[in-house]
Amino acid sequence: MYRTIKKISLGSMNYLNPVVHKWQELMEVDFWDYKNDAPWWYNERALLSLFAGAVWKCKDGWAFEEFATDKWKATKRGNKKKRKGRGDIMFGIKRQEFVAEAKQCWPIISNRSNGKKIVTEALSKACLDSSCLRSGYEHLGIVFVVPRIHESKRRNATEILKNFLDLFSSLKNKNIATAWNFPAETRALKGGDGYIYPVIVLMLKHY
Repeated sequence: MYRTIKKISLGSMNYLNPVVHKWQELMEVDFWDYKNDAPWWYNERALLSLFAGAVWKCKDGWAFEEFATDKWKATKRGNKKKRKGRGDIMFGIKRQEFVAEAKQCWPIISNRSNGKKIVTEALSKACLDSSCLRSGYEHLGIVFVVPRIHESKRRNATEILKNFLDLFSSLKNKNIATAWNFPAETRALKGGDGYIYPVIVLMLKHY
């Protein structure tokens, strides 16, 4: 019988421990019918709302999404130009306060590919966008990683997923936090497009 697999690796970001634990809980609450639905089937905006929900469930936690803000954009001459825009989320836990930009990626993984390039590019883009936010808060890049395995690889899915999750050990950095929730019920969760969607990984980078 399969069991739910959870893992949290926070590096130097232990202050996010309450949020990440609440986020894991929201990935497995009873109202997700894993035969026909999962939170990670939805888009970046939907997943960010669940992350905000995890913040609100923490003691002294607050979150504000899609807020108007000034952004800095680099010009061709290397200067920075201010423009109006929106930030994905600002949030706080006790005395720690952050602004962040979020991305979502859907790497196709197999015995030959663990999706590392797609994952690292998404994290770099999230951090770059976050650095453009004008704010007195600390900055984070957030990535929701939703791997896909072709149904033809189903027999090797366990090995493929192990190699995929090992990727996050190779990305160890004191300023990178990772967490995943792998419910037993999603081991062969089909998306109706020829792929299996068994797990979601949350990545956060502080800089």
